[in-house]
Amino acid sequence: MNESFTFPNQDEMYRRLTKLGRMPSHVKNNLYPILIKQAGRELSIPSLVMVLVFAVDEYMGAMSASFRGVMYCLLIPRLIDVIVDDEGLAKDAKDFFESTSL
Repeated sequence: MNESFTFPNQDEMYRRLTKLGRMPSHVKNNLYPILIKQAGRELSIPSLVMVLVFAVDEYMGAMSASFRGVMYCLLIPRLIDVIVDDEGLAKDAKDFFESTSL
């Protein structure tokens, strides 16, 4: 898994995040800005997944570990789908995420 992914620019990141559909305002106001800060970064697929996990973790704050686990499973695959436009890289990222057992 030597491939790399470059996050799109800030405007494109926001446009892609809106493809998540209807999200509560606290997600838009708190998670989106964390993710948009990654604009332009080039990362390996494992690093991409970890950045997404850390972003969700930061967004979740003091919520319980079990609730975080549910949110990881709900959000990370969807975030990969909207942020990563290359289907092969998206599949690799989701496969890596699933292998981490978060």
